[in-house]
Amino acid sequence: MIQNRRDARLAADLERNRTLLGELRGDDRNAWEHEIAQLEVLVRRQVAAVTARQTKYVEHRRNWASLGAVVLIVILAFPLLWLLTLPGAWWSWSLFAALLTMSLIMCGLGFYQTFNPDEPPAPEGGGVSG
Repeated sequence: MIQNRRDARLAADLERNRTLLGELRGDDRNAWEHEIAQLEVLVRRQVAAVTARQTKYVEHRRNWASLGAVVLIVILAFPLLWLLTLPGAWWSWSLFAALLTMSLIMCGLGFYQTFNPDEPPAPEGGGVSG
């Protein structure tokens, strides 16, 4: 919701600045030359920001296979962790700590890969080589 307000505010600011830029260009150009240059830079940056946000929105993906791997890790690790707590010996707690640490790291990496997948590889040249 906050992101939508930022996007709307950015779009509204961009439109106001474009309107102002048009009005300043309509006046005596020599009087507003420095301000027009500054406003043009600002409008270009705003257009770049809007473009970047829209591109990110359009290319928004998730890697659900990584989430499946997290579920599989939890399903396999939980019973093992439970069984390692039963003996109460020092070696079982050492193995418990090692397995728990490894499982948490793997789950963290899986969640990261789910919500931040790698970029797809660039397509090969589409033309016929020869």
